[in-house]
Amino acid sequence: MSNTTVLYKHEKNFPPIFKFLVITIIIFITISLIFILFFQWLPVLIFQSALIGAFFLASSIIIIYVHTYGYWADINKFYLEYIPKEINYMKGSEYIGVVIANLNLRFDRYFHIYNTGIILLIERLRNQGVPIRIINNADEKRFKVLVDDRYCTELYIIGHGRRNALKIHKNKFIEYEDFKDAPRKRRVEQLHCCDKGGRSLAEILGAEEKFKSYNERNCEETINYLLNELISY
Repeated sequence: MSNTTVLYKHEKNFPPIFKFLVITIIIFITISLIFILFFQWLPVLIFQSALIGAFFLASSIIIIYVHTYGYWADINKFYLEYIPKEINYMKGSEYIGVVIANLNLRFDRYFHIYNTGIILLIERLRNQGVPIRIINNADEKRFKVLVDDRYCTELYIIGHGRRNALKIHKNKFIEYEDFKDAPRKRRVEQLHCCDKGGRSLAEILGAEEKFKSYNERNCEETINYLLNELISY
């Protein structure tokens, strides 16, 4: 059994809370400067009220972060950074592959990855003693390793994409049709948007697909699936 950190590319990056605070401060400063530069003629009371309004707008953004994006997303991000990338795994034995395609995306795109309940998925499998290999910050080469591995019998893919492709970079997709000659899988679940047609990886590899969709997905749909389906897994 191995619990070493493998199949993992560490990306040094600013934490989401830092980015969010910077955006909030910029909004506050921008609104304040606009009033200072262009609305000095306003009565003092109105001018002060506008600045107070800018302050409360910035504060509201912080509150929204705390109650929606913030804690849950940061917990998932931290978890993925430091969890062992091989769990209950033995070389030459069957295992489940978990792919998180979160490499170099646009800032707002991370919300839809880190709020999908990745912890629910991995911890459920780990608690059942299921062998797992995890790819965080997935790129094309390491994704291909799992798809082409005959010992990887099931795949869970989290990120952004289409029915027939996975986004692995802000300007790059992996086309699932490129893997038509890969070993068959028992089950493949695309926990990303599945719109715009084409065949899913499950269809291409002759795998079961319980979380089937031909539409865009939101975080709540994925969380509901993980809670309801994996409980009886």
